[in-house]
Amino acid sequence: QVNTDTPISRTDAGFKCWNIDASPNREWETRDLSDPVLASLGRQSLPGYLRFGGSGNDGLPYALDMSDAGSAGNRCVEGSHRCLNRTWTDNLLNFAKTSGAKLVFGLNIFVCAEGAGAVCKGKQWDPTEAKALRQYMIKTNHTPVGFELGNEQNTNYSLHVAASNFRILSKLIAELWPDPAVRPKVI
Repeated sequence: QVNTDTPISRTDAGFKCWNIDASPNREWETRDLSDPVLASLGRQSLPGYLRFGGSGNDGLPYALDMSDAGSAGNRCVEGSHRCLNRTWTDNLLNFAKTSGAKLVFGLNIFVCAEGAGAVCKGKQWDPTEAKALRQYMIKTNHTPVGFELGNEQNTNYSLHVAASNFRILSKLIAELWPDPAVRPKVI
């Protein structure tokens, strides 16, 4: 028997979502996110979420000087052939704001005390780069609706390490956004 008199839950009107993946084969770095046609298409998809995430985000390092307002925000991790610098970050954040989308930001999970990339699979996440990126977001008045840690990483981490990584993320978000009313979600 199903009682249809009262709902037990409601789906968010913005349940639908669209995605920008940082994988090199998705060409997001060469896409002009200031294009008014793209912003218009984004507005027409509302309500909805813009997810910056996917496999490409799992190996995407961030410029180390993002939180330094006096820098160019382009000092990338040594040896990286690509990274999320200030220009690409500004393009993405301004595109989300212009299109009116709620941004879900996928964070690179492959950063650990031992380095970055495949060596970090299964290890505790180091949030240093992500903290600098989020401090920059705060300084530039951009607050994503949520952060996602890694993309489909259920086979690379034990339950204990995954829980520890999400605890690190939750504590960092609470530190940077102390007001729960405006704090981004952990997704």
